[in-house]
Amino acid sequence: MKKTATTTLTLAAAAMLAASSHAQAGIDTSLFTTADIDVSGSLSTTEFATTLEAGLSARAIAKSFRGADANRDGSIQLSEHLVFDGTLTYENRFERLFYLGDANVDGSLTVEEYTAATPGKSPLWIVRRAFLRADVDASATLSLEEYVNFRQGRTPQGESYTIFELTDFNNDGEITAEEFANFHRRGAPEAKVDARFAKLDDDGDGILVTTEWNPGVKAQ
Repeated sequence: MKKTATTTLTLAAAAMLAASSHAQAGIDTSLFTTADIDVSGSLSTTEFATTLEAGLSARAIAKSFRGADANRDGSIQLSEHLVFDGTLTYENRFERLFYLGDANVDGSLTVEEYTAATPGKSPLWIVRRAFLRADVDASATLSLEEYVNFRQGRTPQGESYTIFELTDFNNDGEITAEEFANFHRRGAPEAKVDARFAKLDDDGDGILVTTEWNPGVKAQ
């Protein structure tokens, strides 16, 4: 693989680190961080209500909460709040999706952020293929321009990867049982995936190499 798209930060940790970095970038996150009483990196309905004008009815608060909760997970992340209150402005729906997906609001998307912002049950190797295609400068992150160009179909075809390479997230030439799950639709029964892995693992060493599993080339 020529491109690497991994990070050690979880999305939750990224959100927790956001406030300190954005003050320097000129993004005011004080309203969010003050409301985040339990320092969880997201706002509950009660916490979110403190960011709204005083005197709103419970119904109005609930309506605003639904409007801000873009990913419908029952809480408001920093990026969602900054889009909702107009701190982050956008010119089209793809820019809006980029800002909502940018969990730590650093102006780029990691593969984890891109995956989290890509709903559905498509296998993660397919999501990663799209990310690598969009990542024109091979920086392992997507800029706003790269993301919008890709979503609008303006990205060059780029190179092709084998499914094995796309499933091998750490690019070490071996597929672990955890990585093998990337080949299957998200939410596939773990027992079924493990059973198939064990059947393919001829020498029982807990990894798959191309002589044991090689599903071939899939063009981008």
